Amino acid sequence: MTTAPLPTTREVPLRHTASWAAASATLAPVVLVLGWWYAGALASGYDRVAHPLSDLWASDAPNRWVMAVAVGLVGACHVVTATGLRPVDPTGRWLLAVGGGFMMLWAATPNHVAGRYFLGHTFSGGLTFFCLALWAAVSARNGPHVPAVLHRPVAAAVSIVAVLLLLTMVFGILGDTADQGLREGALLLWTALWPLVVVIGCRRPGSMAQPDRGGR
Repeated sequence: MTTAPLPTTREVPLRHTASWAAASATLAPVVLVLGWWYAGALASGYDRVAHPLSDLWASDAPNRWVMAVAVGLVGACHVVTATGLRPVDPTGRWLLAVGGGFMMLWAATPNHVAGRYFLGHTFSGGLTFFCLALWAAVSARNGPHVPAVLHRPVAAAVSIVAVLLLLTMVFGILGDTADQGLREGALLLWTALWPLVVVIGCRRPGSMAQPDRGGR
């Protein structure tokens, strides 16, 4: 009696990251920082540590279009980056894209008054950062030659930090702390920089393979 051969494990190349994904991932944190700096410079009395970024595009804020456009562009960059991040697990790519879409909605639903949080703005912002905090963890892949940025422990740690930053921001809002701008800015920067780190890690030579079980 013969027995069927056991399935073998071989490695096949991961799909390449699109070059334009690198451009959009680089653009996201640059636009965020420049928009935050320029909009803050135009707003008299704005304190980047004490005042949240949301104040810069509240309905009663002068030159509010500057920060609204910047945040909307960051969200659009996330959508473009997700489309080109082909080595990443599809669920992670979807979460990044959906988070980018919610960020554009967040930019389009400002608070009515600076210093106060309204339902539409808070709800769209919560959905934005929920997706952007979790996408790293669900984008992980297994395999000895998978890029380090997609290893499960690394991806989980990134999501944990993002969740902690999100909770820190929420507690700052509830406690009306004097460093709300710092808390919100840290979360925005963390979530804007990680897609760029993933793109760089996935485009490194020699890190584009994953295990394929089944011998197909």
